[in-house]
Amino acid sequence: MGRVQLWYKVLKNYLLGNVVTPTDIGNSYDLVSSSYNDRFLNIMHKYNIVMLSQISLPEQAKVLDLACGTGFNSEYLLGLRPNYTIDGVDISEGMLKEAALRLRGKVNLYQDSMLSFLKNCKDEEYHMIICSWALKYQPPLEVLKECNRALKPGGQIAVILNSRHTLPEIRRIYKHLLIRNSKGIKKLMLELPNPKNEKHLKKWFIKAGFEEIYTFGGAEKFRFDSTEDMTQWVTSTGALAGFDIMVDLHDRNIKEQVSNLFRQFGIMTVTHDFVWGRAKKCE
Repeated sequence: MGRVQLWYKVLKNYLLGNVVTPTDIGNSYDLVSSSYNDRFLNIMHKYNIVMLSQISLPEQAKVLDLACGTGFNSEYLLGLRPNYTIDGVDISEGMLKEAALRLRGKVNLYQDSMLSFLKNCKDEEYHMIICSWALKYQPPLEVLKECNRALKPGGQIAVILNSRHTLPEIRRIYKHLLIRNSKGIKKLMLELPNPKNEKHLKKWFIKAGFEEIYTFGGAEKFRFDSTEDMTQWVTSTGALAGFDIMVDLHDRNIKEQVSNLFRQFGIMTVTHDFVWGRAKKCE
């Protein structure tokens, strides 16, 4: 009966167009902005650094930090070259507040969605565009094509994002959580268009008109001492941004259900599978 109720709610919301929007995603990140650095980025920032350390830019480069989050990428780049001019854009007000504290006025910060901001950019405006952990939230190929237009000839792009196979442990329990709480579903979170693997990301770059493409795949396994700790991580890192709107993952009762499901299935780790890549605009 629970599965029937779930499919009814999913179909109803789909037909009515009640789906999670970019603004909803921004609201999800507002809720985790204060814990994002400590619970997610303190581990995953090493992959951002690998990506950023392979970039070579002019001393006076203009950079776009797309979906800048709490400002880690911008801070790192300014540590390399204080003369960079950096624009940071994010849809989450909470994340931008954290970025403002970190960057102390050294970066121009804007609240906007990726596509909205890019479509208002001039042609050939930036030497470099970076996008970390967010390309999936809007049509990736459309975003990459706009990035290509906004880059100067020979300009570079670097992205890092989840693969389609990420968080398998959470996927395993999430369907059960939806079945148990199907009555409360008011919006549908559509499957995110993450790439299958690094080859898939390379195809996106090619279709968007880039060259000199390099892509890489990796994974980070988070281990926890208790299912309560794991639940806290899942609900305070943005790992399920958007999905926390279908079912309120910040509700105490829902958190208890998540913890119990992890315990029921013997899950004590979460695997964060990702791909990253860099490419160049034709000169």
